[in-house]
Amino acid sequence: MDTIISFAVEQTHDAAAQFARKVVASDTVLIQGEIGAGKTEFVRGMARELGVKCEVSSPTFAIINQYESGWGLVIHADLYRIRGEADLISSGLPEWFGKHLCIVEWPERLGSFMPASFWLVKMVMKPDESRLISVQRYVGVA
Repeated sequence: MDTIISFAVEQTHDAAAQFARKVVASDTVLIQGEIGAGKTEFVRGMARELGVKCEVSSPTFAIINQYESGWGLVIHADLYRIRGEADLISSGLPEWFGKHLCIVEWPERLGSFMPASFWLVKMVMKPDESRLISVQRYVGVA
């Protein structure tokens, strides 16, 4: 899946499940999109495919949620409320990169903690309320 158009939440879940088959337990997935673009729904679809049994919710206030999956720990971070590097360090997120699957909403707030290699999922809301979902892999970005 490089780019798809989703017209329903179920299609977003299906696209995320298809994508989840490509990741490994130490990958970082960065999800960009405005509020309401479906970032957390994408994470739900990934989590279901990865064997997460519990409810997946947005960690907007918790900053980080952790889920046990069929093949390891999944870290789900929402950086919307992060206001600087001190907040990011306090969250502990940078320590998880490369150790567990990390899925990060609002990655623009990572600043100097942006990992060198990652998957980038871009979600764009269209006027007809569909979502354009694109995925690209970046390796060794400086």
